[in-house]
Amino acid sequence: RLIDEALRMLRAADDTAGIVEALFVRGETQRFKGYNDEALAAFHEARDALRSSDTNDPHLVGQVLRNIGITHTLGGELDAGIDELEEARRLLENAGDLKGIGSTCAMLAKAYSQRGEPMLALGALQRAQSAFERAGNTYDLWMTLNNTGMVYYELGEYEQALAVYERGLRLVRGTGSSMGEVYIIAGMAETYRMMARLDESLATYEEVRPMAEGLQLPHLIIELTEGMALTRLGLGQGEAAAQLARSVKPAEHDPPGRIAQHAMVQAQIALERGDGAAALKLIDGAWKLVEDAQNVHDMAIASFLRARALYDSHQPRKAMAEIERAARLCEQLGYKRFLRPYAARA
Repeated sequence: RLIDEALRMLRAADDTAGIVEALFVRGETQRFKGYNDEALAAFHEARDALRSSDTNDPHLVGQVLRNIGITHTLGGELDAGIDELEEARRLLENAGDLKGIGSTCAMLAKAYSQRGEPMLALGALQRAQSAFERAGNTYDLWMTLNNTGMVYYELGEYEQALAVYERGLRLVRGTGSSMGEVYIIAGMAETYRMMARLDESLATYEEVRPMAEGLQLPHLIIELTEGMALTRLGLGQGEAAAQLARSVKPAEHDPPGRIAQHAMVQAQIALERGDGAAALKLIDGAWKLVEDAQNVHDMAIASFLRARALYDSHQPRKAMAEIERAARLCEQLGYKRFLRPYAARA
């Protein structure tokens, strides 16, 4: 209601810049509430207001496109989001808006990563990092470094991931950001596990889990618990791993991605205890969920796990056919180093 009143006054005064800023507030509020269609309508209205006026402000146009791109991306419309964000980046770079460049590139990285293009995501993150460094924005810089470490992790470039995480950790400890410290240490624990540095992984998980509990970060606590379960499994502590996994069993109404992730953790535990049939059932359930989401990264992991479960269930021909499917998924991804531990066991 207050925004509507403000818009009436701004339109009466023919204040185009003010109208656009008020529409930003309306759109961002709707987006925060999850009303993406209403948010897009507000941002498109802002773009129309600029087009119909004599205002020639590339910075303001860039901000409009950035908001439209962010909203498309958060709504899963990745192609449309990337198109808008790339144009926004170009305009904001011309305007010299370092914060705008950084936030636009950070969202571009998210969109490219979700579209399965990690190298483009890395490029966007590097541009975001440069902008935040020049702006002296340490908060957004640590988040960018954390996200960069995550992309290197997904690529299987674990040494690079650790180097970036360590730089981020020095930054957050220098600024006193407890939140940043927790997220970065969590990434390091997972990276150690994939490098088979299991004792370091376990020690890091044991360091960071109480910190996450103290900050009341339930989603991160779940990830840490399942990560610790897999580390203990690698150390031969199968029962401890199973207990940890059971403690974070998802509810039926949880998002499909969460349910699939937990099923793959449980499947790996089942494989280590020699129960191929149980593992196969879990993997088949997870496969359907990640396939529906077109998550080729997780489909490749599930495929290698499924091949191993089929072999352990005395179905070698089906296991070999699954290996061939995993190979096709690897080609589709274009990167595969992160799959080496799964492929070796399969």
